[in-house]
Amino acid sequence: MIPNLSLGARARRCAPAPAAATLFAAFGLAAPATAQVIFSIDYKGARRGDAATGGGGLIRESDLLLPTLGAPAFHSLQPPQIFRNGASLGLPNFSVCTATIDGVPCQIELDAVSFGTDKYFRPTAGDQPRLFFSVDIHSVGRPLGIGPNVATEAIFGEVAADIFTPFNLPPGPLDITGAAPSNALVLDGNGEAGPSPFHYRGLGLVEPHLAPIPPAPPSPPYLIGGDDLDALVLPGPQPPQFIFYSVDGHLIEPSTGIPGSGTASTITPVGSITGSTVLAVPFSGGTPIVYATPADLGLDLFAPSLDDLDVLIVYENGIPGYQASVTPYDWLPGTPGQKDMLIFSVRRGSHLVQAQVLDSRFGRPIEPGDLLTPPSGSGLTTSPPGIWIAAENLGLKTQRTDGGDKGDDLDAGGTGEICYDCNGNGIEDSVDIATGSSVDMNGNGIPDECDSKAFCFSDGSFGDHTTPCPCANTGGPGNGCAHSFSAAGANLVAAGNLSPDTMILTTTNTPATALGLYMQHDTQGDQTFHDGVLCATGTLVRLRSRAAVGGTSMFPDSNFPNDATLTLSQRGGVTPGSGVRRFYATWYRNASTTFCPPATANVTNGWIIDW
Repeated sequence: MIPNLSLGARARRCAPAPAAATLFAAFGLAAPATAQVIFSIDYKGARRGDAATGGGGLIRESDLLLPTLGAPAFHSLQPPQIFRNGASLGLPNFSVCTATIDGVPCQIELDAVSFGTDKYFRPTAGDQPRLFFSVDIHSVGRPLGIGPNVATEAIFGEVAADIFTPFNLPPGPLDITGAAPSNALVLDGNGEAGPSPFHYRGLGLVEPHLAPIPPAPPSPPYLIGGDDLDALVLPGPQPPQFIFYSVDGHLIEPSTGIPGSGTASTITPVGSITGSTVLAVPFSGGTPIVYATPADLGLDLFAPSLDDLDVLIVYENGIPGYQASVTPYDWLPGTPGQKDMLIFSVRRGSHLVQAQVLDSRFGRPIEPGDLLTPPSGSGLTTSPPGIWIAAENLGLKTQRTDGGDKGDDLDAGGTGEICYDCNGNGIEDSVDIATGSSVDMNGNGIPDECDSKAFCFSDGSFGDHTTPCPCANTGGPGNGCAHSFSAAGANLVAAGNLSPDTMILTTTNTPATALGLYMQHDTQGDQTFHDGVLCATGTLVRLRSRAAVGGTSMFPDSNFPNDATLTLSQRGGVTPGSGVRRFYATWYRNASTTFCPPATANVTNGWIIDW
């Protein structure tokens, strides 16, 4: 049994809220079927300077991006879309930035972003928000069981473009031994398997990456080969009013000697903004204002620009200005004097990390993998931040616990939903696989119990369609609509292995000698189809027609010479292991002209195969 596996998993919601749909419609985008992911990339990344999918210009380090197809997908090998560019954030240098060559900074780099609608942390164990994060190219993680996780992806240089989640976090604050270390890969950079063997939905980023080795003295271009995801937003159910963000300072990365882009020094009022300042701009665009100062957060304690904020998770209370949290959970709605929740991290190279400054909550040396809150306790305006979740709980390496010359660096983070839960158990598919509670033998990133399953039953019992059988001719459990020879309707089932493909579709309980057509579609639908209901649409592949024998037929069928060496995937033009989803059903003749006229045909239930 995996302890605490269900924490934070209750009441999961896999569809965007109406506000989220409005958000995307405002920018001419369709709301995706799952909670959306918005992100940015580092200027050293390979996608910097590429033409964005869907238009909008060249991708830059100032831009908020969407996955290639609007939502994460397998084989995301084309560039992401641009959701908002740096001009809408009020970055002064955006209009004059002409350096779109990989590895050449242009003082327009975002470091952390939030819409102020992140899900807030709660004090009760069964009601925690899901936390998602990304790490930088130098992170290695801790070995954690089955994988995929930070450690397994780091081996292949594929860690920095990925998004991970911990899966056993109790309520914070969490000291270094607050929970069993955990993390699991949720979304991949490019949605491809290899060189890492794990195959998950992707964002349109390039993998693998390399650690840059600059010339001496260091000078651009600084190239990492792949991409480094640098900010993460999971839009919440409320319509956002502002975009909160922090930009890159000039700190030197101790692993390589590469300086920051110095974007903060360009923001008005020039000279007062640092990499630790949280800015806010109206969601519709405009001039940024200071939301939270470094002093509010316990940063830049000894001199300006000594620290650099790297993750930003904000729940804004709706009261103008920033009301800093003083005690845990004083940000909960309905709390007298409700505060704003602002949780952050600091990047490697920050003074707090380099000088091993102790946090104000547990007295631990602050690490670049820690999630932090403003100074713990009232009247601590000159104290360092307090640890909210120590990096060890996230399965990240630290100097204070693991030794070595550096710890893993949280590069992006947010709370919300990235819900891919095919088996409906309230737990991300990736977590099921990582913990061993589900098996993924074919490595397609989907639990094997979901690779092949029946759907589209005549009674709509599983909610996959709302269209009723056209003549109130509801069939039996698990079948299609009733036909003139059987009130139970006909049934389709698929059985076999996916890789190598031995799948066989079998249709039963049709009229005794009815001619049937095996169909494959690529999109889920919901419509009346002759005397039945078809829950598929899109591209149709007519696989084979078969005459039933005693109401039964199958495809492929070795009794037919043309099927002897043919597989279902070959006939359907799909590749086992590709992760594509296809929908199957069988149309069949039902010659009665008096049963549910005028149609003289019907259809089975459907079957889904995730190849």
